[in-house]
Amino acid sequence: MVSSCIWCLACSPRLETGGGISNGGTVTLNNSPVYNNGQGGIVNDGGTVTLNNSPVSGNTASSEGGSIYIYAGTVTLNKSPVSGNTPDQCSPVAC
Repeated sequence: MVSSCIWCLACSPRLETGGGISNGGTVTLNNSPVYNNGQGGIVNDGGTVTLNNSPVSGNTASSEGGSIYIYAGTVTLNKSPVSGNTPDQCSPVAC
């Protein structure tokens, strides 16, 4: 579980080659915005992602899933708006 952190490419130079979060296990964000990341904000590959009061915005990807890309697994958004991501908000399903 992560609380009150910021997942931002400009804020975290170590993330320069990928998205904000790549998950294959279990991750819970509380009050932790995910924004301005390249290659998507969150990539979920068979895990469980829960966002509580953690907005996802301003992220980009080269083809789809600018904010959240779900290969497999589940993503739960609780009071976590998703907006302003390019080229789309969530893929392959809407969020």
